[in-house]
Amino acid sequence: MMQRIQLAFFVPFCVALLATPTALPARSFAGSLMGDVLVTMKGDVKRAAGVDVLIVPATARFHREWERLQNEYEEGVTPVAAEYESLHAQEESLRFRRAAASYTSGTTVDRQIEETPRRLMISQQSAALVDQMMRLGRERWRPLQETYTLAAIRLVEQRATARVPTDRNGHFEVTLPSGRYYLFCRYQLAEQTMYWLVPAHVQGNTRAKISLSNQSATRSPLRGRTWTNL
Repeated sequence: MMQRIQLAFFVPFCVALLATPTALPARSFAGSLMGDVLVTMKGDVKRAAGVDVLIVPATARFHREWERLQNEYEEGVTPVAAEYESLHAQEESLRFRRAAASYTSGTTVDRQIEETPRRLMISQQSAALVDQMMRLGRERWRPLQETYTLAAIRLVEQRATARVPTDRNGHFEVTLPSGRYYLFCRYQLAEQTMYWLVPAHVQGNTRAKISLSNQSATRSPLRGRTWTNL
């Protein structure tokens, strides 16, 4: 049920989280950051075209805001996840009991008949616990996750200073002042959303290249546990 992070109304985008440039003229220290967004689906490689790349200076202020957001989500989701795990443990215990009460070789017909009401009761209790787990996810966990997922994306957009789209081949390239960066990318598929947060180092008069694939993707921009993929 739980997955690591599909908001249908989001436009896919990428974000490079950029280190604060030096005070010297940026042009004399310019380098290139280039990359490709490649997603494998059922053995086929899809080139992610039309994905926006946002450049965000990684200032101390941004780092503080990002850490505060992550910490707030972790603090809020911890008791919800603990309650979910408690329900899951109870349901798992009932499944073991139900299995123990199942028909076994050599059991008499009378014994089987006696065990039927017990098995039915255990099945009903197990179903009730599963229903509680699903309601907890829908009513408490998912709304919390959605709120902080939106907040994380909004923070990145607010701090962005440039936007570069990928071309038809899923390729992008941008000239940047020398510095250290994070490449943050979001791409939405039919059944899941993929995220990347990959470091990069750009140096003057050189090209830094990064390829984003399924292997380096995550399913949420949030650090804490998630209920579903958004």
